[in-house]
Amino acid sequence: MNHTEILAKEKLKVQEAKIKAKRKQIKQKELFSLAKLYCKKEGFKTSADALAFLESSKKSHSVNDEILVSLRKFADELVWQENGAYWCTNDVKGLTQFMARFRSENVN
Repeated sequence: MNHTEILAKEKLKVQEAKIKAKRKQIKQKELFSLAKLYCKKEGFKTSADALAFLESSKKSHSVNDEILVSLRKFADELVWQENGAYWCTNDVKGLTQFMARFRSENVN
């Protein structure tokens, strides 16, 4: 490689870095605008309130994921009974304890 090719590559790298920085700046500006619009639309007074709300909803999603895993576990253990044409489980106690968690009047 000659000297001019090396300089051209270095200049190209610098230009690419500037473009990347500009794109990042534009993206941050767009995200900030969207965040302000979201807060205004949803009635949050501050971005901290919106963030706290989003964090709490993220926690509820993890609870839903845990429930889904438990349901899949029970569903995978079901066995089809051809003669009676119904699903059967060997873990009736575990299934009923799991389902009892969702009662409107939880005894435990």
